[in-house]
Amino acid sequence: MNISLMNDGNIYFLGFIFSPKLRTLSCGDTLYQLRKKESDVLALLCERYPHPVSQDDFLSCVWEGGYVTPQSIAQVIRALRRNLQDKDKQIIVTIPKLGYRFGV
Repeated sequence: MNISLMNDGNIYFLGFIFSPKLRTLSCGDTLYQLRKKESDVLALLCERYPHPVSQDDFLSCVWEGGYVTPQSIAQVIRALRRNLQDKDKQIIVTIPKLGYRFGV
């Protein structure tokens, strides 16, 4: 996959523009306002590309050591997949017993 980080701080991939600073994801005329955790998770996945992000990584980087269940992480991933129209789970790939990775 080709992820581009521009000087404006935006991340470009697959026709999407992700602005971590504004917590927005846009594609064409569609603009999604992401929740803080959604934006933080997507930013971490982009930052670690092509490597997977483990539950421990999410705990320390996104939830900052706070209590979180695997279901909480899965719920955020589900919301991101919905916004990315990732029905086939090809943009955010589940790595069994490890975590998730950004990968197209």
